[in-house]
Amino acid sequence: MKQNKTLLFSLFILLSCGGGGGGGAQNTPTISQTPTPPAPPALSYDELKTQYEGYYEYQNQWGLDLVNASSAYARGATGLGITIGITDSGLDDTHTEISAGRLSSDSDLEYSNYKPNTRQQRHGTMVASVAAGKQDRSDTSPIHGVAFEANVLFIAIQLAEPDPDYEPVDLGTDDGSGTVSGAPDFTGIDNFFSQLFEIYNDYDVDIVNNSYGYSGNIIDYTEAQVRNAFPNTIAEMSQMGTPDSEKTIYVWAAGNAGGYADQGVDFSSPELFPGMAHYISEIQGHSIAVVSVDENGSISSFSSRCGVAQDYCIAAPGGRVTAAYPTSSSDTGIYIGNPNDESYNSCIQDNSCYAVTSGTSFAAPFISGGLAVIAQYFEGQLGSTEIVNRLFSTANKKGVYADKAIYGQGLMDLGAATSPVGQMTAMLTETLTGAMTPAMFTSMQLTSPSFGDAVSRGVVNQTIIFFDELGAPFRGSVENITSDYRSQLINFNNYEDMYQSVSHINDSGYSVLEMSSYNNQNHANELIMPKQVLNAYGDHNQFFTYINMDKNNFISHGLNGSWALGIFADTDLRYKTTLRSKFSNPWMNFSASGTSFGSIIASKHGFDLAVLMSTGRSKFNSNEVFGESDTSSIAMIEVQPKNSVPSMQLGWLKENDSSLGLNGSGAFNSSNEKVTSFVGLSNSYNWMGGKFFTSMYLGVTPGGLNNSGMIRSSSNIKSSAFGLGFLKSSIFTANDEVIISIDQPLRVESGRMNLRVPVYRDKERNVLFNSFGFSLSPSGREINSSVQYQSRYNQIGFSLAVGYKSEPYHMKSIRDYWYTSIGFSLKI
Repeated sequence: MKQNKTLLFSLFILLSCGGGGGGGAQNTPTISQTPTPPAPPALSYDELKTQYEGYYEYQNQWGLDLVNASSAYARGATGLGITIGITDSGLDDTHTEISAGRLSSDSDLEYSNYKPNTRQQRHGTMVASVAAGKQDRSDTSPIHGVAFEANVLFIAIQLAEPDPDYEPVDLGTDDGSGTVSGAPDFTGIDNFFSQLFEIYNDYDVDIVNNSYGYSGNIIDYTEAQVRNAFPNTIAEMSQMGTPDSEKTIYVWAAGNAGGYADQGVDFSSPELFPGMAHYISEIQGHSIAVVSVDENGSISSFSSRCGVAQDYCIAAPGGRVTAAYPTSSSDTGIYIGNPNDESYNSCIQDNSCYAVTSGTSFAAPFISGGLAVIAQYFEGQLGSTEIVNRLFSTANKKGVYADKAIYGQGLMDLGAATSPVGQMTAMLTETLTGAMTPAMFTSMQLTSPSFGDAVSRGVVNQTIIFFDELGAPFRGSVENITSDYRSQLINFNNYEDMYQSVSHINDSGYSVLEMSSYNNQNHANELIMPKQVLNAYGDHNQFFTYINMDKNNFISHGLNGSWALGIFADTDLRYKTTLRSKFSNPWMNFSASGTSFGSIIASKHGFDLAVLMSTGRSKFNSNEVFGESDTSSIAMIEVQPKNSVPSMQLGWLKENDSSLGLNGSGAFNSSNEKVTSFVGLSNSYNWMGGKFFTSMYLGVTPGGLNNSGMIRSSSNIKSSAFGLGFLKSSIFTANDEVIISIDQPLRVESGRMNLRVPVYRDKERNVLFNSFGFSLSPSGREINSSVQYQSRYNQIGFSLAVGYKSEPYHMKSIRDYWYTSIGFSLKI
């Protein structure tokens, strides 16, 4: 960075573009009023937007609402950290609207040969307040700037007052061949502007506001005339050798030539400097002309139009906007200095006066502030030309704003500029031209409780960016694209205890057919249960089982396929439906919505051998979310000793694109079929006049690498489940029984996942990724303890269940709780 430079100059005939020549309204005083109290701070976007709109400063500066500034503010875009350069006649940094803390120390506010007085400071102070005036969130100030947290680098230059007669600047005569003759010598002026713009470029200023210019419609000149008069200025503005992404953006007031319409002045296009991009290709993409609209949204009568510069021109509020108005003891301007006068305002005592003013001079800082808001919102990831392109592409082009000859690219819309344009995509490579996938399909789904809160804890505070059709990054939380199985209606905890199955069992002696469904019962339970949720659960739990004892074959549909194996090989336990969710093989749940076939092969060697095949969708998956391809297949054998030795299960679970119910889609698609190997031990035996039963399961899911998605790798995942219980009948009557059980549902004991997600893009459109990993073991261990009592008297059945669940869903953050349910049945 070069040292600050001092500008040495003579008085040039440059006109400030605010209200000159009858082109705008006269400055009028503004008095603060008591506002409607803003809404209290809130977190949601809608509440924040309403809060900003409730501030008196926002309400009083009508242009902020016209350009939807509150939408950007609610998204956190306020211009913070962006520097706006302002070239103007002077700045009164003692005015209460100007934040000294955000005024760059590199600013040049006065020189040895030019020390602006109060009058000369007014125009620049007004411009600065519109662009970046501070926000007080009170009624002490009637406005705040568009980018109220942006920094300002101000350079004062001497400007002439607008002339009552419109006199276009003379650039000589073009003979048609590109030769210009008879032009005044602009060398001094050209070198001055070249030096001025060099300062901004050297200081890496993001945006430069220029609310001044020469009279003369750009169409009255030729490219040759412009290049002949300002070669050095053009060269410095072009910033040759600087990447387009790093160039300083120049914003120009289009001019107030419409105010001279009664003199026959052509105001169909911007004036000389703002319209220069029409001819000079080197500055196209980072030079903007700004026309003014009034409070009704229509073009201001005093404003020049976009005309031939329409591709580099945009509209913004500039008619009767409120701005800071400096005063001093020697110059109170439009305010009365006599305290005894009825029109006296005490604002002159502390330099806190404001005025209503008009001109494209004040439309330009709306755009400069808007550019700062956009630049800050995208965290410095968009290049300069991308920011300008986004400003133009998202501008309001509806209705009258479709007239490009008047409004150019339309009316600035900061709400649209900070919103995604078109379809969002997830990038898989390091450049925006590489492989991508739709963001709407990118997510991680947890369809099993075995992981608990492991994934949500692992991705907490991790962010990801997706890209809109203009290549702009939009940041979000990885956690927000992780779908928890608890969000599905059918997986709310304890529904198995609130529901009683209505089974119809037909036992012929050599075969048993069970048809069952769950119906809505009148249970008393501490949890609130919407009827539609209960019905959804019931619809999901319609099933049948069939076993032929002669041939030792069994089949089921819609149920965990191990219903006849493990402890359920014991016929005393097989149709105890409340035990199935606790003691069945846990990996069989991943095909429980499908069909299972099995056979028991008798042996003379002291044991029988059961073989089971199952295919279907997980019991945790709801039909409306997961497609038909999300199925699992299971092969299992069980060795069933004929003595008291526990039975042993060995099996393999193959899932399509998931690991124990953790799967991804879109950019998180691992595209790998995982095979889990598992082993289980089960036993039941008579003890103390009842039946003691227990089961224990261990499984291993292999890890893997993935070079094409954001889930890069995972290690081996080990999982477990266990349960033990006791059943005793005929306690008080011949038809009652009690079941005591303790169980842990399937839980991941160890494993690790590694992700690689895009988190930033640079101005050259390269995408940067963040790699991180986390444990797949949850924070808690769910233990469910319950006591169930059932009794029947004649045709009336009664049931009571009391239970305690600790660390539900394997999460320490969820409070332990007791639950109870009471049921009645009548057999007709």
